[in-house]
Amino acid sequence: MGGAVFIGGGCSAADEERLWNELFAVGGRVVCWPYALRKRDAQASVHDWLTGELAKRGDFDVDTWIDVPDRAIAGLSSAQILFIPGGNTFALLDCLRARGWLGRVGEFVEGGGLLYGGSAGAILCGADIAVAGLFDEDVVGISDTRALDLLAGAVVYPHFTAADAPVVEQWAGIHDEPVLAVPERGGLIFRDGVFRETGPERVRVFPSGAIELTAAVC
Repeated sequence: MGGAVFIGGGCSAADEERLWNELFAVGGRVVCWPYALRKRDAQASVHDWLTGELAKRGDFDVDTWIDVPDRAIAGLSSAQILFIPGGNTFALLDCLRARGWLGRVGEFVEGGGLLYGGSAGAILCGADIAVAGLFDEDVVGISDTRALDLLAGAVVYPHFTAADAPVVEQWAGIHDEPVLAVPERGGLIFRDGVFRETGPERVRVFPSGAIELTAAVC
């Protein structure tokens, strides 16, 4: 059976509690890729934060890859969850493409793994990260913005608020790509071709009706 993609709007355990409850329903090995943050000390702080949050939820082995050789990708196969948090989306895509790891993420999900993307990690899960230009600086000068494309051709706009709607709607129209606009207190699970919201805040789709979402069960 294939895995699933978990999309968070803000990468906060408190805001995304419903999403995290499903993602971390059982213990296991969690591989964390903090590469949207470019400094080593910032990456290490992600490990401390995630380890602390998961200690409240059960028995998890958090393996945060910081100073790892490219061959370490083979170790992904023994993980149950791949956790990709936020930072700079352009730096994240550039890092994974340079290491040749993008295709391995799709293989991980197809093999039954659970992929979490929060903020920059959420954008990476979509077809393209160009939408990140609305709020991120391209610090690496990337020319190819194609991403994981694990969400049926859609792109992701995290940290969404009602005030963002006109800009996101315009962007979707210009680029002719459906946008999943995820608020910080919302979440989305894509499994077996079905998008299901976790709530409590609703995910918006631009243009309206382009993608069908199954509402969260209250």
